[in-house]
Amino acid sequence: ILAHVIASDCRPMQLGNVGGRYIGHTRNNVFFGWGSYHTDGDNRWVGQWADGKCVFGILIKGNEARVGADKHHIVYDLTRGLPLHIVAEGEVHHFTPAEAEAYPRRFLRLTYEGGDHYIGESINGLPHGQGIYYWSDGSHWYGTFSQGYRQGYGALFGTQGNIDYGLWLGNDKQ
Repeated sequence: ILAHVIASDCRPMQLGNVGGRYIGHTRNNVFFGWGSYHTDGDNRWVGQWADGKCVFGILIKGNEARVGADKHHIVYDLTRGLPLHIVAEGEVHHFTPAEAEAYPRRFLRLTYEGGDHYIGESINGLPHGQGIYYWSDGSHWYGTFSQGYRQGYGALFGTQGNIDYGLWLGNDKQ
């Protein structure tokens, strides 16, 4: 997924007409840094980019969600939120139905009052792990959650193409 863009200084860009919509950093005319890419077909890649490729983050495509990096990630079935397999350094472990049911994390879409929603990993119905929180105004935050709160590194994508990234504890950027 390469895009021809104007900037090459790793500044935030909001791009359309690249087969979808990208909000994020670019360098040398490709996606680089924090970015959020939604295709025209409703696939999503949100996370950290290098050389036009999402190297760590969440890929939502069809009925599956991949969380992590190329060589280490987990794939969830979006119809039930259960894990399908884990890839670690090229080794693939497929979950049996019993292992999938016993696995503590799910990949869920949670809807809140006012139109906000969360899509990502969860434990006991709360955001926990990697996830994306969408506000009804169109802005969204991607990063790590713990027990329902932003906890760790992430990026806030504003509606005007601005990005605020760093370490977050709840609603507060550190």
